[in-house]
Amino acid sequence: MGTLTEEIFSNKLGRTVTQGETVVVDVNHVMSHDTTTPLAVQAFRKLTQQNGGRVFDARRSQLQRQRCNATSVSSHESRISAFCKRVFATR
Repeated sequence: MGTLTEEIFSNKLGRTVTQGETVVVDVNHVMSHDTTTPLAVQAFRKLTQQNGGRVFDARRSQLQRQRCNATSVSSHESRISAFCKRVFATR
C-alpha cells in the first residue's frame, strides 16, 4: 500500500503508481485553497494561452478561501477575485 496520492492515481489508471513517477490522468475535480490559489491562477493562465481556450470545467472546480494575512490580501486578493469572477461566473 502506498500513499493516499499513489492509491488515488493507481485506482484512476488501473495500475500501480509509485513515488517519483509522472502520470497524466483525466481530472474528476480540481481544488485550490487560499495559499495555493495565486500559483494555480498563474498556471491556468499559461495553460489557457497554450491551449487557446479554457483549461478546465468550472463545474468541476472548487476554490477554498478561508483566511489571508495582511500581505497576501494586498498582493493577491484582487487577482484571485478577478479570476474567480471570470472563471466561475458560469457556474
